[in-house]
Order: sequence, then structure tokens, then C-alpha cells
Amino acid sequence: MSLLIVSCGNMIGDSDTDGSDYSGEVSYVRGLVKSKWGNVPFSVKITAGNFSKTINSNNNNGFEFDDVPLGNIRVSFSSSSCRIVPEYADFNLTSKGLTLDSFRLVKDFWNCEYELEGSAVDCIETKDAYYICGTVNTAIRANDIFLTKVNFDGDVIWTKYFGSTYDDESVCLRSNKDKLLIAANSVYNDADFAGSNVRLIITDLNGDVIKEKLWGGPGYETVNDICVESSSFVMAGTVDGSNGFDMVLVRFDYNLTEKFRANLGSSGDEYGCVLVKALNSFCYFGKAPDISDGTVYNPIVRITDEAFNETFAETFASGKNEIIKSAVYSGNRIYFCGSYYDGGISEKGGLVGSYVPGERVINKNYICTEDVESFAGIYPNGSAFAVAVKLRKKEGMRDSDTALGEFDGVNAFSLKKGFRASYKEEDIMFFKRTSAGFISGGSSYNSTNGKYYMKLVSANREYDVQ
Repeated sequence: MSLLIVSCGNMIGDSDTDGSDYSGEVSYVRGLVKSKWGNVPFSVKITAGNFSKTINSNNNNGFEFDDVPLGNIRVSFSSSSCRIVPEYADFNLTSKGLTLDSFRLVKDFWNCEYELEGSAVDCIETKDAYYICGTVNTAIRANDIFLTKVNFDGDVIWTKYFGSTYDDESVCLRSNKDKLLIAANSVYNDADFAGSNVRLIITDLNGDVIKEKLWGGPGYETVNDICVESSSFVMAGTVDGSNGFDMVLVRFDYNLTEKFRANLGSSGDEYGCVLVKALNSFCYFGKAPDISDGTVYNPIVRITDEAFNETFAETFASGKNEIIKSAVYSGNRIYFCGSYYDGGISEKGGLVGSYVPGERVINKNYICTEDVESFAGIYPNGSAFAVAVKLRKKEGMRDSDTALGEFDGVNAFSLKKGFRASYKEEDIMFFKRTSAGFISGGSSYNSTNGKYYMKLVSANREYDVQ
């Protein structure tokens, strides 16, 4: 039986033929490549036994190889600026040749502003699309959650909304097999009381709700981050404690049943920020008011085992107002980024560094050059780390723009390429690594109508942007 192996970037799919033996035939292999983009270069390579041939192309036409000995055939695509994904799994093999139908060329970098009102706050990638969750303003002091599916070219496929009687603000989006998990904060302001609960929503990949839960009671409960595991997930949040606000870890199964929880805190207020799984430990980064100045927040870390038994805690005081917004575990270290503020516009910038779990010292670097205002996300990229950057704009433009930078993992940072500048205020809410490179998202402000609209930017690993 002949075997076809289609290799598209990092995507490999195996398919059997109809069972006939065509291994002795000399024939053709042809296929279709469709795209919304023009003049994007790519190459197609055919290998079959000792046969090997490559065709270069830069248009949306198909490809055809003649005199290919059928048998075990590999069709592979490569490009420095795009990837090609199978759009259909079907192929037609006859005694005269093999037709692959069809492939879609996807450009790895684009910059899209949408008519979708609201701000994107998180993203996950599946085999055929990106799913984006965010928050949209629906009335005065009222927000709803939106979930939108976007293909790899940046086109919106569909958008769905999830509302309630509360003010719902999206926080993060996660996936588990064929399900999506949205975590949001639901703020309520009754006549006699105000507070917040956590809203958890599980949907299928069509955005249809499977299960929903409002977690918490009277008072203040919020979600900051979610760590997904195979049979359960861990919610990191902030709750009312006996001596102020506490950081909290709660484990749920995928029926949204609470399994167990642990409040992590001291005698003062502590607020959660980012949760990182490091081997068999959870490292929960938060912030706490400085003992000498309650308006200044210091980063803290609390480390637990998988049962949430605390094994380590430390506060890293600096006298600056610091917030850790994103962190990733790589090579036995946690690399993080965020923002700091130290009194004036010249002392407002990005915070980036590394931390070895369990140590009493932390490596922090303050970056305020090149108009850097803050960092929104960090992920490994080769031997360095890609960082999403919020920039202060030049005179005559609105407050902020977006860019990419690179951190060497120790103390050096360099600004790479800025996204397309505009006369709009832009904000970055998330930054994620994808199979093609990176995707960043947030909002863009329209001064004409005073509304915010979703903005997404995709970049390849060379930091190319449109």
C-alpha cells in the first residue's frame, strides 16, 4: 500500500491510498495552493525514494511535478514568511498521478484592526484557528465577554457574546482537548453592597456553552490566571481573607466542581498576578503594598506543591511600584516581565528579569529608554526571549503604540520592530507564542466615536510585522 506524508511546517499528516499498488508507475504529483495574500515566496519539495525535486513559487497557483515514481511520497513546504496548511485531507490517486486538494497559504505576519468593539485579553491556538476572548462595553459601567474565532490570516470567522446582570470582564482563555475555558471577573454594584465573583465558562470549539459557574460569595473574589492540566485546572485569584486580601489557589475539575483550595497570605493585603507551573511546584507571583508607602507595590512570590502546601514565600522590595504581568518557565528559571513606576514620566518603564524558584534574590532590570512604557508578555525565542512592548508615542500622537523587543535572559534588552504606527491609542493585553511565531492583542482607540476596538498583530520569529 502506498503512503503519502504531507509535511507543512511543523504539521505532518499521514493518509493511506485506495490500496492499489502504484509503486512502479512514473507519473505526476500536483496540488492547489490558495491564499488571500499575493507574491509571498515559498517552495514545494517532493521526495520519493531516491527522487527529490524542489519547485519555487511566489504566487497563488498550484504546483505540479512530473516523472515522480509513486510509492512512499513526501510533499513538504517551506518559507521564511509563510506557512502552508492542508485545507482538505482528501487526495485523489490514480494510475496516472496524485492530486492533492488543497492547501492554503498562510502569511505569518499581519497587523489587523477590527470593527469588533472591545479589547482582546487572551488567545489560544488550535490546529486551524486562533480563539480570542475579550471584554466589550455594552452600557454605562457594564461589560460583557466576547469570544471570537480568527483564522491564521487574521480574518474573523465568528463572534459570540456572553452576558449577565453583572459587569463581566474577561481575564484569560485556556483550552483542554476540544473545549475552551473562559475565566472572567463579574463585578456587581447593588444598592447596599459592591463586590466581585469569578465567572467560569466552558464552551465547545463552536463557542456554544457547555457549562458555566459563578464562584464566590458576598465580598471580593477575582481570578488572575489559570493553569490547565489533563483532568483539572488551577485557578489563581485574590479573595477577602481574615486579615485583608489574600492570594488563593483553587483546583476545579472540568465539571467546574471545586476540589480543594488554599488561601496564601500574611497579615497584610496581597493581590495575585501570574501563576507559573515549575516542575512539580506552583509559583504564584503577586504584589503587596510597601510597609513604608502603601501606594507602592512590591513583587512577591509564593511557592506551593501540587496540593497547595506552601513551601516558600518572599517579597522583593525595591521602593519602586512594580507589577509582574507575564512569566514563563524555561531552563530551570522563570523569566518574567511587567512594568514599574518611580515617580515621574522618565521613571516609568518596563520590568524584565529572571528568578530561580526558591531563591531569596531576584534578577530585575528596569528599561525606560526608547520610550518603553511597559512589557506585556514574554516567551522564549531561540537563545533569547521575545517581549511585547508598549511604547509612549511621540509628540502629536496619542498616548501609546506597540512594538516587539528581545531580552537576552540576563540584563540586555533591545527594541526590535514597531507595529504600524497610527494616530490611535493602542494597548497590549496579551502576547502568546504560536506555531508560526507570536500573536499580540489588545485594543485600538477611535477618537471619532470614543470607542475601543479589537486589534491583533501576528509576527514571525524574526519579528517581521506588516
